[in-house]
Amino acid sequence: PARRQRVPGARDSGGDPGGKAPVEALREGDEVVSIGLDGPPTLLTTRIARIGTLREPECVRVDDRCLITPAQPVYAANGEIVPAGSLRPGLPLLGPGLDARPVRQTRRVSGYFEVYALTTDHPSHNFVVDDFLVCHNKRYLDDRFFR
Repeated sequence: PARRQRVPGARDSGGDPGGKAPVEALREGDEVVSIGLDGPPTLLTTRIARIGTLREPECVRVDDRCLITPAQPVYAANGEIVPAGSLRPGLPLLGPGLDARPVRQTRRVSGYFEVYALTTDHPSHNFVVDDFLVCHNKRYLDDRFFR
């Protein structure tokens, strides 16, 4: 199963590619948009199997659109997986329209962040965030983070 980290207020695409919901409003069983990458990229829907939370002292704001943890893997347009903390202006990211979207700016933000970890039930291992980028699962989370 795929696991993603998101902070409160982040808007995640629902089963309808045009639909969005704050991550804290998502529930187990809700559908979310994913991208199939086992052939030519395709949009698909998957369901949330589990939701958990943890705390992080730092996040990365990308293009003033979304706030994600530095270790959160995101897809570059060339299919490589890059930690959000390594994103730099000009790097093209895979967008939910299956297009390349260059990063304009990033900045680190320190504070107290309650982060949501989602497990989906599809082997795609990715999740569309803020109708902007595609996140890959995080690998270090275990059952203590899930309700």
